[in-house]
Amino acid sequence: MIASRRAWIRVAVAAAAAGNVPLVEALIERGADRSSTDHFGRNALHWAMREAFADPRFAQGPFPRLYECLAPASVDVN
Repeated sequence: MIASRRAWIRVAVAAAAAGNVPLVEALIERGADRSSTDHFGRNALHWAMREAFADPRFAQGPFPRLYECLAPASVDVN
C-alpha cells in the first residue's frame, strides 16, 4: 500500500507525464489510487493525456498503455 495519498500522486503524475509505464503499473499493483488528484484537481491520467496532446510520439508510444493502467472502468455522466 502506498504510504500517503500525497506521495502517490506526486510519483504517479511524474511517472505518467514521463511515460514510465512500468512505474505506473508498479504503483497500481501496490495499491495506489488512480483517482487521486493533485492540487490542481488533476490525476495521473490527466497529466498523461496532456503530454499525449502535446507530443505525437508520446501519444503513439507509452500513452496507450498508460491509458489502460489509469483510465477508470466506467464514467458517471450524471
